[in-house]
Amino acid sequence: MNDGRKALVFEGQGGDAAGLPAALGRDCPTCGEVLNEADAALGFPLSKVIFEGTPDELRQTAVAQPALVAIEVAHARHLLSLGVRPAYLAGHSIGQYAALVIADAVDFADAVRLAARRGELMQAAVPDGVGAMVAVSGLELSDVLSVCRDRRHLGAVGVACDNAPGRTVVSGTSAAVGAVVTACQDEGAITAELPVSVPFHCDLLSDVKDAFATALGEVTFRTPAISVVDNVTARLLTAGDDIRSLLAEHIVARVRFRESLKLIAASGAVGEIVTCGPGHSLVKMIGKTVPGVRAVPFDRYVLDCSAGLGGGH
Repeated sequence: MNDGRKALVFEGQGGDAAGLPAALGRDCPTCGEVLNEADAALGFPLSKVIFEGTPDELRQTAVAQPALVAIEVAHARHLLSLGVRPAYLAGHSIGQYAALVIADAVDFADAVRLAARRGELMQAAVPDGVGAMVAVSGLELSDVLSVCRDRRHLGAVGVACDNAPGRTVVSGTSAAVGAVVTACQDEGAITAELPVSVPFHCDLLSDVKDAFATALGEVTFRTPAISVVDNVTARLLTAGDDIRSLLAEHIVARVRFRESLKLIAASGAVGEIVTCGPGHSLVKMIGKTVPGVRAVPFDRYVLDCSAGLGGGH
C-alpha cells in the first residue's frame, strides 16, 4: 500500500445528501475527530445537522459543502493512517478543498469555513426555481457546448462539468437549461436533473465570485506538498497565490474533471485511484475516462484492507 502509485480524488456536491450520515460510519474512525474540528471552526454543530437533518436540509448548499469537505478530509486521513501515500490529489468542484487540505496547502479550519461561506453566498445568489442543473449523457462536450451557445439568448447557460467522455452537466437559468435539454434529447442524449439547490459553475454566480474573493484573501495558502490537479485549468497547482485566484474563478468556471483524470493517468505514476466521500459517482467517471487505472471507493478500499487484501493489491 505504500508504493506511491495511488491518487486520491474527492467527490463534489450532487445527489449525495442521503449518503452523508452513512459516509461517517464505522469504517471511518477519524470522522468523529474531524467533525469536532469542523464544529469548532464553524461555531455551530455541523455534525448534528449531518446526523439529524432531513434530506432537504442536507441538500442545502450552505450545509452540504462544509459537510463534504469534513467527510472527505476524514476519509483521506484514515487512508493515510493505513499507509496510503498518494502521488496525486484531485477534487470534483467542492472536493478540491479537501484535496488542498490533504496536500497541506490550506489549514482544515480555513477550508471548512471557506466551504461554508461559499455555500452561503451561492445559496443567497439564486432564488429557488430560477436555476437548474442537468446531467447529459450520450453527447460529446463539443456538441453540448454548441447547443448551449445557440441558446444563451434565453438566459445564462453553459457546461458546468466535463465529467467523462459523453458525460457533461449543464447549468444556468431554468428556461435556458430546459431548452438545452430538449435540444440534447432531440440528438439522442439521456438527461437527468440534479437535486441541488443552486446551479453551480455558471454565470449566474458572477457576483458570488467577487464576494468570495474577499473571503479567500483572508486565508493563507501554501505550495501543495502533494501534487494537486486544479479544476479550472486541469493543471497542477504550484503556488499559494495561484490557488487563491483559481478558487475564485472556480465559482463560475467549468469543472474540467475528465482532463484532470487524463493528466493523472498520463503521468504513468498512478495505477489506482481511491475516491473519498459519499457515493460512487466518481468511480464511474474514472472507469469511463481512464479505464486502465483501477478505481476503488473509500468504503471498498477500507473493507479490502480489513480483510487483509491490501486495498485491492
